[in-house]
Amino acid sequence: FLKYKTYLINKYTLFQKLSTTAIEKERTLRTVNGTRINHIFLLSHIKGVNCFDVSSKTSLSIITGGLNGTVKFWNKKYNTFKILCSVKISNKAICDIIQISKSGTILINHYGNNVVVLDLITLKILKRLQIGKFFTIMKKNTCNPNSILLGCSDGFIYDWDIGTGTLKIILGILNQKYEGHIGPVNSIISDYTHNILISTGRDKKIRIWNYGIPYQTGQISRSFASKIVGSTYVHKLSLCIFQTSLNKIFTATFNSRYTLTMNDIFLGHKIHGVKCRPNFFPVKQLIMSGDYYGNMHFWDILKKKKISKSFKCHSGVLIQIKTIPIINNLITAGWDGFIKYWLNFEI
Repeated sequence: FLKYKTYLINKYTLFQKLSTTAIEKERTLRTVNGTRINHIFLLSHIKGVNCFDVSSKTSLSIITGGLNGTVKFWNKKYNTFKILCSVKISNKAICDIIQISKSGTILINHYGNNVVVLDLITLKILKRLQIGKFFTIMKKNTCNPNSILLGCSDGFIYDWDIGTGTLKIILGILNQKYEGHIGPVNSIISDYTHNILISTGRDKKIRIWNYGIPYQTGQISRSFASKIVGSTYVHKLSLCIFQTSLNKIFTATFNSRYTLTMNDIFLGHKIHGVKCRPNFFPVKQLIMSGDYYGNMHFWDILKKKKISKSFKCHSGVLIQIKTIPIINNLITAGWDGFIKYWLNFEI
């Protein structure tokens, strides 16, 4: 019965895609300044999409994680998406997905005590990275592409080797462990230009580490650090963007003295504690974020504070936004179950 139910869902999803793709090029959505934007709908998860990852810089495929613990694989060809398959990982929501193209694996963090390493070819679970504690955050390590960074509820940051070779993946080699936070780690940023890590935790501390050295080089005390629910980093500007449950976005710049300079606070959206992930639109130097009501908001770094533009994007929580800068496209995911692919996005 479950297999038949999954088959029906997949067929309905494919039907939804086939029935809309042909006319989506003609469908448009007006923004506040009157520009028209083409977009494609993908009904990915009935219970809602909680995260996704793009497999390449040109977004040839999308891997989505749902609130129902299922991972789905979509392939793009000529602005048309087809669902390839779906895999049930857990009964809990998927919170992070990272694809490692060199090793042909994806890492899936769900609200459990382990991170699942899944083979992309056989779709079999190769390894479960676990230490008996809850992993609060999983991030790509730009300082070392062959490892990932895991923030844990015990206050440690684990640098886990997931390099090429099946043996390394199965063994799950731990490169380094960073100790310093008292309580859960809620965000991690890695900067390959300065070879540093920036982490925040419930202890209201922002800590700076030299990558590979388990001793912090500096720390800053800020009360908002305990309320951070998401973060992103703009390497060209050395800009840290922190989303908080206070309905505020805080920014900071990493400087040559190996410390952070706190910048501006951006207001106007409501996330109500949901982990809406912020991002950066490089074309016009805009900070962007979703909110609890499915709106997409943009803030100009130069104008500061006030929302520059916003429009309705999803009927539920807009949980994640990603830009494809090479072709100037945008991908959004929401709890309404849709992935939306925005073609030639301009704002």
